[in-house]
Amino acid sequence: MKGKRFRALPVLFATIGVLMLVAEILMVLHARFSLPQLPAENEGRYVSFGLMIVIFFLYLPVPLSFFLLAGLLYPEKIKHLGAIAPFLTAVGVLSLTLSLLMAFRMDAVGFLSFLTFDVLSILLARKEEFRKSEKFNPLVWTLTALCVLQAALFGAVVLLS
Repeated sequence: MKGKRFRALPVLFATIGVLMLVAEILMVLHARFSLPQLPAENEGRYVSFGLMIVIFFLYLPVPLSFFLLAGLLYPEKIKHLGAIAPFLTAVGVLSLTLSLLMAFRMDAVGFLSFLTFDVLSILLARKEEFRKSEKFNPLVWTLTALCVLQAALFGAVVLLS
């Protein structure tokens, strides 16, 4: 019974990631389609739309973290993981750089989202080494808690905007 419950968790996490990504895309599309035709009269709305695009990219690691967490919990379903491992490592290094930039800006939410994405991508790329460690399960549950916290913050941002 225990194994079946844990096989449902990656599906749940992937579903949450898809729903969050769809919500982000729908917010951006709604903002784009509500812009007026003549930009000269409503420059402020176009500036607001540009800022929404920036926020979209800043919150993009949150739903992607759920996909990586699902892959980390049940990696047997990911085909060709060896082929994408260098890409995941590069994404992890880029995300670590962005998280450090967020830390220098004193942006805790951005720092957490990019850092969680970084750790998850590195763990998934090197899953064979980390799965054998006794620290693997506590680390995965800590990252799960961070992803849920980020999803709650994302939900608050969506509801307030």
